[in-house]
Amino acid sequence: MNNTKKLLVKLTPYETFFFGGERTFGEGNVNYNYFVKSEYFPQQTTLLGFVRYQLLSQSNNGIFRKNKIINERKAIELIGKESFDVNKKFKFGVIKNLSPVFIADNNNYYLFTANREYQWINKRKPEKDKNGNLINIKETKEFKFIDFTKNKNGKCRRTSFKEFIPYADNYDPKLGLNDILINRYFIKKLYDYNPKNKTDSENGIFIKDRQVGIKKNYEGKTDEKDYFVHVYLKLLEDYSFAFILELDANAMFGSKETVTMGCEQSKFKMDVLEIKKEFDELLPNYKSSSTLHKVVLISDTYFENTLLKECLFSISDTISFRFLKTSVSKTKNYAAMSRDNKDKSKTGKSGKYELYKKGSVFYFDDEDKAVNFVEKLKDYDNFYQIGYNHSKFVKKN
Repeated sequence: MNNTKKLLVKLTPYETFFFGGERTFGEGNVNYNYFVKSEYFPQQTTLLGFVRYQLLSQSNNGIFRKNKIINERKAIELIGKESFDVNKKFKFGVIKNLSPVFIADNNNYYLFTANREYQWINKRKPEKDKNGNLINIKETKEFKFIDFTKNKNGKCRRTSFKEFIPYADNYDPKLGLNDILINRYFIKKLYDYNPKNKTDSENGIFIKDRQVGIKKNYEGKTDEKDYFVHVYLKLLEDYSFAFILELDANAMFGSKETVTMGCEQSKFKMDVLEIKKEFDELLPNYKSSSTLHKVVLISDTYFENTLLKECLFSISDTISFRFLKTSVSKTKNYAAMSRDNKDKSKTGKSGKYELYKKGSVFYFDDEDKAVNFVEKLKDYDNFYQIGYNHSKFVKKN
């Protein structure tokens, strides 16, 4: 008998949304920074906090009333005693697993951050008449896969580095590599939507909404230093954030017309559907490389750098990561921040960590080393169960 259930949770923003990062956390609050931009995706810890709150609010056995926990013992059984912590085990009551967040559309196509090996290039296509005369040059853009390999003739001068330099034909460092989204059918989307490319089927899905203003102090006065710019985001119509949630079979977690999430309490429509598919069945078929095996990060990922010793090289980037610290029994004011973490009645904050960003690629010349790398990432089980540290091995072609 199966004692758990898997739910596909879709969160469709009604308007703009704002997901905080390092520059909007605690003392780096939006009120202290001149320019602040929303992250594209919510953190997995944000999703976990959201799920825990929804479980409380949808419970009907006297646990939660008027936004307050009434029965502490039952609340701990339902959602766990404390929020996520890097150094603690995954113990969140009826919550068993969260998948990494991804994008879903109304046709149930699922988009994930692709391996960061694509360039967005300009292409000139000549158009000729029936006599072969040039009548026009049509300019288009397309994604080009960049196949990186080892260049044995380009050794590094520093002996502490590898005895080769990564190399790729037709790679233009001026253009760089793009963050793009891809599904199982190799339909690709940029992150950012460009209104000038409305007819482009490979255009982005995130729309920027720039807002400017000037803060006022307690006397109602303003200062030029208080000028700020906030960049909110929207999703194109028919797109939603999504993740797979595994719960105890008898846990109550259903659809709602309006829920809030994010540091600006952005509003979303939540649709919940029980599914049988495993998370891995939704993933795209990442394009393989010609000479090397590789591991593609599906989610932001934490690991110690000693794990890189078997890796030849990588195309990677990092993102700063912090998490909020709360306790069912001690936290009384979830809206207030304890800056020194001494006041346990308020929400605390963690130290800063660095995660490797989703879409990063790690290259190997040995298949066993690549597979072992994937398994070692899962060993950080509290990260893995919350939806971090997910990756996919891609065998060379």
